[in-house]
Amino acid sequence: DVLYDLGCGDGRIVIAAAKRYGVNAIGIDIDSVRIDESNANAAKAGLEGKVRFVQQDLFEADFKDATVVTMYLLTSVNLRLRPKLLAELKPGTRLVSHSFDMGDWIPDTTTVVPLSYDNERGVHFWIVPANASGRWGWDLPDGPKKRHYVFEAAQRFQALSGSVTADGAPLKVFELHLAGDVISFVLTAEADGKMASSVYEGKVQGDTIVGTVRSRDNPKAPAAVWKAARDPKTVKPIGD
Repeated sequence: DVLYDLGCGDGRIVIAAAKRYGVNAIGIDIDSVRIDESNANAAKAGLEGKVRFVQQDLFEADFKDATVVTMYLLTSVNLRLRPKLLAELKPGTRLVSHSFDMGDWIPDTTTVVPLSYDNERGVHFWIVPANASGRWGWDLPDGPKKRHYVFEAAQRFQALSGSVTADGAPLKVFELHLAGDVISFVLTAEADGKMASSVYEGKVQGDTIVGTVRSRDNPKAPAAVWKAARDPKTVKPIGD
């Protein structure tokens, strides 16, 4: 993991991450006094040269290589950072914020942590989602022929919704889920006079999804390769 602590203060998160878990940890703070304090604390912990502290404005900093970002910033600052986090961090990057949320970007998980005194704090956790919005299309064999599927996907942060058609006929789509770049959903359609459900799972890779589709009704049936392509003109921002 590569961890960035935004607004690192005295460096305690960076130091703990490096000392306890051996991760590559970097702290960023605009205050030079706090950077000096962080470096002094790292030296006391025996981590001099093993962690890094950078004096910089968070909004100008480059932390695209992060796999984990930690924050103890006001909600107003989180909201200003939100577009940068969504645009620059890789899908699947984990975000952890002490106490303060990100407005209408609902956390994937919130944990209430009791403190040593009569108080408690919420710790919020998000996984940066891939942008899966837009019109996706793919073909799958149907006997001697192929059926053409179209998925019109709408997305708000990690929440995904949409509709699917097969050769123009609407299908039922449910259990839509997006975690980082991993997408899954279930399609139900009529086949030979019966309703049949298929489970789709794949990874969003730019304008392509590559994965598998399998029968939910017959778990022993082999999975088929699923590859969908998106019209890049149909992509929408997911966090405006």
